[in-house]
Amino acid sequence: AIAGPVTVCLRVAPGHPDRPRDWVVTLCLKGADGRWDNLTEGIARVPAAAEEVVVPLGDICVAPPAGARLIALVAGASYPRWDQAGAPGPRVIRDTSSVRLTLADV
Repeated sequence: AIAGPVTVCLRVAPGHPDRPRDWVVTLCLKGADGRWDNLTEGIARVPAAAEEVVVPLGDICVAPPAGARLIALVAGASYPRWDQAGAPGPRVIRDTSSVRLTLADV
């Protein structure tokens, strides 16, 4: 089971120097039947020069069934949930990014 705080640490390429950027992460559970369920999401607004972005997703408690997969979706906005404040344009996520979560013995 997963119980507790979830944080995503993105290693990114810097963007336009004068405009902040939004990073939105949605943690999903993909069931063995192909169904996707959103578990939690969060946003980080950072200076464009940032090369590391920490996105807190809050606390969750879930016991994924056998065959399920956790998937992190990353986007530059999630309007209308959050007003757009960041610069438009492509974003580059480096392969050294990670998701931190707490596993619980059940």
